[in-house]
Amino acid sequence: MSEDNRVNSNDVWIVGVGLTPVGEHWEKSLREIALEAIAAALAEAPGLSPQALYVANTLAPALSGQSQLGSLLADFAGLRGVEAMTIEAAGASGGAALRQAYLALKAGAIDVALVVGLEKVTDQAGPALQAALATATDAELALPTSAHRSTCSRLRTASRSRVWASNEKSVASRSEDPVPLAS
Repeated sequence: MSEDNRVNSNDVWIVGVGLTPVGEHWEKSLREIALEAIAAALAEAPGLSPQALYVANTLAPALSGQSQLGSLLADFAGLRGVEAMTIEAAGASGGAALRQAYLALKAGAIDVALVVGLEKVTDQAGPALQAALATATDAELALPTSAHRSTCSRLRTASRSRVWASNEKSVASRSEDPVPLAS
């Protein structure tokens, strides 16, 4: 193997991937949906035992009444005794969980991590679903006005644009004309 192709002991690798098909899994619990993906990922990485489980989820507490998915899924998947936690960062939960695993691996705190992303939103509809989705935006802003998630997203974008526009150099480097915002 050439020097350029050597595996560095400090490298972090994704060695197994498992997916549950996207769909309306009415007959399956959160645990069962996650277990399918966990089993498939572990099957692709035989001989490796996770020392930590990072579960990415935002809506389970609001939609299913279930929090603490990290410890719940570790127990259900037979990973008793591993460090387990839930990472919640709205639409960035998966990326945040992957980053936490990466940081733990790079730091040498663990040798093998398992990351699982899980949401089950089709069990709820109407106001319950809208209220849960509002928690991923600004619930204080969204709930009193019954604003839809896309409306809140537009409002957040306008707010961010104001911050971006506060730096003249940033505005000058944009390809399009800046949009004036009212104070």
